[in-house]
Amino acid sequence: MAPGRPAVRFNSTAAPSSSPAPLHLSGSVSASTDFDHDPHSLDDDDDDDSTDIIMALDQRGHRIGCAYFTISTRTLSLLEDIDLAGKDTMLACARISLQPASDFSYEAARAKLITLRIGEPGVGPTLHVPSGQHEVDAGDRGRFMKLAAWVNTESRVSVGCVGAVLAYLMRREAIDARGGEGVGGLRVMEVEMVTLKETMMVGVEAMRALRVFEREGHPAGFGRGGTSGVDGGKEGLSLFGILNQARTPLGRTLLQTWFLRPSTSLPLITSRHSSVTLLLHPPNLPTLTPLSRALSKIGNIPSFLSALKRGKSNSEWSTLLTFILTLLHLLTLLSELLPATPPPTPSSVATEMPLFARMLETVDTLRLQEISQDIASTIDFDETSLQGRVVVKLGVDQSLDELKRAYEGMEAMLSEVAREVALTLPEEVRSQLNVLYFPQIGYLIVMPSVASDGTETLVTEGSMEEVRPAWVSEDWEFQFFTGACWYYKNPQMRELDEYFGDMYGNICDREIEIVHELQVRVLESEKLLMECAHLTAELDCLVALARAAEKYKYTRPIMTEDNVIKITKGRHPLQELCVPAYIENDTLLVGGSFSPCSLNDEPLDHIPPSTILLTGPNHSGKSVYLKQIALIVYLAHIGSFVPAESAIIGITDKILTRIQTQESVSKLQSAFLIDLQQVVDVLRQATERSLVVLDEFGKGTEESNGAGLCAAVLEELLGACEGKGGRRREEVPKVVAATHYHGIHILPYLCRSNWEMTKGKLTCRRDL
Repeated sequence: MAPGRPAVRFNSTAAPSSSPAPLHLSGSVSASTDFDHDPHSLDDDDDDDSTDIIMALDQRGHRIGCAYFTISTRTLSLLEDIDLAGKDTMLACARISLQPASDFSYEAARAKLITLRIGEPGVGPTLHVPSGQHEVDAGDRGRFMKLAAWVNTESRVSVGCVGAVLAYLMRREAIDARGGEGVGGLRVMEVEMVTLKETMMVGVEAMRALRVFEREGHPAGFGRGGTSGVDGGKEGLSLFGILNQARTPLGRTLLQTWFLRPSTSLPLITSRHSSVTLLLHPPNLPTLTPLSRALSKIGNIPSFLSALKRGKSNSEWSTLLTFILTLLHLLTLLSELLPATPPPTPSSVATEMPLFARMLETVDTLRLQEISQDIASTIDFDETSLQGRVVVKLGVDQSLDELKRAYEGMEAMLSEVAREVALTLPEEVRSQLNVLYFPQIGYLIVMPSVASDGTETLVTEGSMEEVRPAWVSEDWEFQFFTGACWYYKNPQMRELDEYFGDMYGNICDREIEIVHELQVRVLESEKLLMECAHLTAELDCLVALARAAEKYKYTRPIMTEDNVIKITKGRHPLQELCVPAYIENDTLLVGGSFSPCSLNDEPLDHIPPSTILLTGPNHSGKSVYLKQIALIVYLAHIGSFVPAESAIIGITDKILTRIQTQESVSKLQSAFLIDLQQVVDVLRQATERSLVVLDEFGKGTEESNGAGLCAAVLEELLGACEGKGGRRREEVPKVVAATHYHGIHILPYLCRSNWEMTKGKLTCRRDL
């Protein structure tokens, strides 16, 4: 599959089952992230799938599991089994093609995992699966214990998905081996466990409503399957679009991952905030631009190493050399940063930026210098660029140098041979003879074509019936004809073939051998290079967030375990870029049983509200205010600074929204039913640490019914139905809602609960 064309490839053509469970789905998903990619600049090699992800999904009852294999890093990842809240079949919409249930067997997958020979001395990372062996024998117990240290073997559904992924890899390996193309890119190098326990849940509908991502299709893309994929178009006006200041391909991918999976780990978020604070420290600001400029020189190292593994490095050795030199330069720049903590407090750059400490611990500068010197002393980059192939420098190999010197002196030698052959020809045709060397063909005598009509006129084109050679000796053997010239071999040419051989071919063969030896030496440090590439990608993300914070005047939020959102003079990060003036707004929300006597050293005389309910005319900014709160909370959990004068953000586990209605002719539901389904998901999934955003719920039906539904939902989210089977007061989430039903404000319960809900009205003002 050509990179840049997202697609889903499934391995079976079996018809979907009518039974809702269990569901088994597996396939290969392209995940290229070159957002400025030009589809017309693709290489001719359409088989490069180094950015593909091979994924398997399985749902059994209320549990869903997932496993995927990343080809670029050759990492097999397992997701911990997820317990679903309801009985809905989450994969029903993905019933494109199903795999046999046997591929998802837990026992078979466990046996395959046990026999993965990873990290064992003297054994390459390959797949060894005994047929029919599903039980762990005595010889495999040690590897089973080792496996249990890598992954959670109790996640039976996800482990079963591993079996489907490995079965697919084995089939690909057999097909590629039969075709003689090698399978180095499909061998498992690492097994890891992925968990979503410390990840904020932000659904697709919320992402779309908040404009976290917004793809704009190019006119050239029409008729080629739409723009729904990652590379379906350019990034438009979106949160990711304005904050994506990353300069490296891997950095853009990692930053996108941060946006897709915001963290709820307070130490991780704090470390990112501290790193951005360090980079924005006034004495360090002059270093920000050199850091960004240096990062822009780094290419896609995982892709290069994957190609190197498959023997397709071509002329990209400069990418690796530039990466190593740039990495060493980045370490120098980071070591020159000054701590942002005031002097009385002992601190250092490594303390304020844990990434720098990991870089100092991981990066083996001596080994990297050895690799860079090895590459620089072996590859002639100027000649490599001119000839379009990897060229080895002079002085690396004596036999190669002799061949190159002989090849460079071939022109003078051929001129001398041509003079000797011409002496045997009539004087009138001697000047027309030439001797050439063709790689893989050898040395040839060349005679021009003349007209066959007896005029002896030189011609530049014609058929063999219309032209003839200017002269042919009896011992000349015809080779081929091009219209303008005739090519022959004589005993002297054959003698040159035997003595010198295919000189250019011999040079290329020897250079291939030398480059292969270099590949082997470099791949011995593959793990180090991959770790360094991931560290630079993380640095690229932090620099990108710092540059965005400096550009848009964002401030660092205070993250806390308290269930609170307190925003002072907050702004919508996208809306403020589209209007000449923006009115800043404050927000104070708490969730659950929050009852402190003070907040950030500010005394409180009452418990802050858990719900904000807004009304107001159209175009007064209700929806903007709702989204503004969600985006500020979202940005804080990514590790970014936020558009506000100050902010205190408590750890939030979910952002649940009912803002937009995505209608489609492929859906059987009406717009109102879609709204109801979104609200049902909100009520089912909301916890005391969730942020719920409701924008004009109930507007799709008759006014009195809509107002009643909206009031009932608010009562449930306020904990008013505690004695009627609803959520308890200590479980209420943080809610911000907007409605046009002004009568809701005078309903009995909402009036009684005024002490835990803030009501507001937005107005439009025109400055004359």
